[in-house]
Amino acid sequence: MDARPRHEFGRCLCANRRGATLVLMAFAIVGLLAFAAFAIDVGYLLTARNQLQNSADSAAMAAAWTLLDQRRLLGDAEMYGVEWDARVTAYQYASGNKVAGDAPTVNLNIDNSAGGDVEFGRLTAGNAIDTAVDPPDYNAVRVVVKRTADTNGEVPLFFARVLGRNAGAVQAEATAVFHDGITGFKSRTNVANTSLLPFALKIDDWLDIVNGNGGDAWDYDSATGDVTAGSDGITEGKLFPGSASSTGSKGQGKTKITPGNWGTVDIGAANNSTADLSRQIVDGVSSADLDLIGGELNIGDSLNGDTGISAGIKDDLAAIIGEPRTIPLYDTVTGNGNNTSYHIVGFAGVRVLEVQLTGGTKYVTIQPAVVVDPAAKGTDTNTQSYQVFEPVVLVK
Repeated sequence: MDARPRHEFGRCLCANRRGATLVLMAFAIVGLLAFAAFAIDVGYLLTARNQLQNSADSAAMAAAWTLLDQRRLLGDAEMYGVEWDARVTAYQYASGNKVAGDAPTVNLNIDNSAGGDVEFGRLTAGNAIDTAVDPPDYNAVRVVVKRTADTNGEVPLFFARVLGRNAGAVQAEATAVFHDGITGFKSRTNVANTSLLPFALKIDDWLDIVNGNGGDAWDYDSATGDVTAGSDGITEGKLFPGSASSTGSKGQGKTKITPGNWGTVDIGAANNSTADLSRQIVDGVSSADLDLIGGELNIGDSLNGDTGISAGIKDDLAAIIGEPRTIPLYDTVTGNGNNTSYHIVGFAGVRVLEVQLTGGTKYVTIQPAVVVDPAAKGTDTNTQSYQVFEPVVLVK
């Protein structure tokens, strides 16, 4: 039988198979190239999205810090003018981070409309921002940075052009907040010392100060940190007087403190020595001190009174003149001397202006000051704490 037909038939079949494989490989290569092209464009968009997020994060953080830093220097009435500076800061930081090779811009949203590129307000549930509050109540900034057809232009694509898509739209947003509803202070491994001073002040006396019922005999220079005789428009009061109802120099108001104690408190070990008080005055109450009272000092807790004021802490108090510190506020006090117990209802940011612990009349003069403390515990609701803040953080 002739084998040639079978040979020719077999050779033809192999050739057809090789041809079909080449066609399939060609389609596969095209598909892989298309997938690779798609992946490159998607990756580029994701990179642009990350760059936008960096831009939004830095802009929101910087604007929030601008608000908070200005609070250190200005009163509530002056915060209306600070908003503009904070908006400009957001603009500068947003444009300082290039996205896909170009510097994005944001609309300043001067009227602070909800949904604008830059919003100021107060943080509410769900990390939303209430833009209807007044500037003195601001504690949050939201920034949206876009690369869209209407804003900054879409991000150009490479291989999607063959499919008729030349660019893609991306955007990112960030919300930064500084909590001011301080409820207490917590021992933290990354915070060696808090801003707490071992002195307690009655809340009624503090309210007298913030309501303007006091003197103004000292001038604090925010640029240099110096305190000199004069007026700076900030009401002053006494952290403690030299007697149960003593008036300090320059006729400044009266403060009633339990005799034999004068408002010094034990934050940490019971029966603090003068050396303990000196350390806490100069460096602040430490995390180790807080650990000795359960790791936290909160509104609603009680603090034992210390043995009293010693002239030995005069130099320590003088050394922190002009520096921001936090004092506990109390509403009720029981006992005397070392058996005194203060019921804490809030915290207040202060700076020491004047120290007099020798002679017939002893007193320490203070005025309100903004304190930023990473050991503080804040909420979005109001408490009986004043001018004490957590540092700025991103919440969205």
